[in-house]
Amino acid sequence: MPVKPGMSKEEIIKTLEEEIKDPKDKKQMRECVKDATPDQAFETIMAWGFEKRPDAKQKLATTTAIFQFNITGAGEWQIKVDKGTLAVEKGKAPKANCTITMAAADYKDMAAGKLDPQAAFMAGKIKFAGDMSLAMKLGALLG
Repeated sequence: MPVKPGMSKEEIIKTLEEEIKDPKDKKQMRECVKDATPDQAFETIMAWGFEKRPDAKQKLATTTAIFQFNITGAGEWQIKVDKGTLAVEKGKAPKANCTITMAAADYKDMAAGKLDPQAAFMAGKIKFAGDMSLAMKLGALLG
């Protein structure tokens, strides 16, 4: 059963634990979370995936940064990475190192695997501001 809008944090985690056998399997993850809202994705799914993927923690073990995600039509989230730990908060960061802005529809398509992040960037659907070297590390964070 995939994650659905309206599910509680506990229901989402239970679904992820039951459905995702390998958190590194992008196809399996995308199928399970394709209908998740941005709130669910940022506030529950991202943290769960990060905790389940030692490779992501290792890739970000020396990184300390704040990523600001502005999803037009859905909200704003800040992701704080501090040497292999991750914290997500709703709202705007006072001082982000890297800001990512995109429309909610493009975010949903990207999360579902229908929109390639590089193609979206080239088409102007994703905008980055700040430290571009941090933007390159998003693959480890987002899977």
